[in-house]
Amino acid sequence: MHKDLIIPENTKVLEVLDRFDHNDTPIFILKSERRGIVGYILDMVLRSVALDFRNLIKPVATFTLNNFYLIDQKEKSYSGIDLKNYSLVIETYGTSLEKFYGPILNRGVNNDISTVPVVIMAGGQGKRLRPLTNIIPKPLIPIADKTVLEVIIERFYQYGMREFYLTLNYKAKFIKAYFSELAPAYNLHYIEEDKPLGTAGALRFLRNVVNKPFFVSNCDTLIDTKYQKIYDFHLHNKFDLTIVGAIQRIKIPFGICEVKRDFTLIEMREKPESYHIINTGVYVVNPRVLDIIPHNKFYDITDFISDIKKVGGRIGVYPISEKSWINLGSLSDFQKNMDKLL
Repeated sequence: MHKDLIIPENTKVLEVLDRFDHNDTPIFILKSERRGIVGYILDMVLRSVALDFRNLIKPVATFTLNNFYLIDQKEKSYSGIDLKNYSLVIETYGTSLEKFYGPILNRGVNNDISTVPVVIMAGGQGKRLRPLTNIIPKPLIPIADKTVLEVIIERFYQYGMREFYLTLNYKAKFIKAYFSELAPAYNLHYIEEDKPLGTAGALRFLRNVVNKPFFVSNCDTLIDTKYQKIYDFHLHNKFDLTIVGAIQRIKIPFGICEVKRDFTLIEMREKPESYHIINTGVYVVNPRVLDIIPHNKFYDITDFISDIKKVGGRIGVYPISEKSWINLGSLSDFQKNMDKLL
């Protein structure tokens, strides 16, 4: 029971981040081969730890939380113990994890996201996907027996979300005709741009339409993670806009020379690696900031984020594993990631 919630204490932080991305649990129990259960790690603690990229290859045991009490149901050894003094109580039966509980688990928000609207920015020309997009719009590029747009929508639909807004411009008639034949189970609303409005300009049309924080997704990105956790994070931290960012390793395939101003070599590093947080193109946005967006003007998400900060708004970043993000922005990206999509 709960076997999948136990992880070896020597598991690397980056691997645990990926496991949190794909698991509903807010907690993993850490186990040592020699000592048995040694502690636990919380989802948001781990994500905070991961923001210091030096921690990514460290064992998760480095960040173990250990204010817990262990009960072996076989021995019933907890008689007389005041469990209120512990953040977490873990009950086992021999080597099997039976259950765990405690105040540390009550910190999650766990809002109902089934009524949360989703906006998909589907109006771009998809220039980097030419020549494919010379014929069909990017949202209708097929992945097996479905289109990119359907795959994106279904990721949200799995969480019960039913209201989808598509911003359209390039080959809008193609997209509307396709979905009129499809007759999907979810509700589609179209926002048609008379001219290209950038990656955020069309969001202004959601003013007075949506009344709660909503998801926004580009049409060339897929994230394979728990949307519930992202939404809870956004609300709990009272952000005006949350960026979903993927921690990605960047490897330069050449030797790097560091040089002084007098042209002498300081150091040469062979094929160095570094980590960065990449904007995945998925966001949560509060409707109250939509008034910032100018009317009928080209306006990118970077402008939107900058303007929110100028008026004192809060911008958050929710970090996910690089394995949880698939980028479809260019033809090479599309071809490289095809195996993950099928």
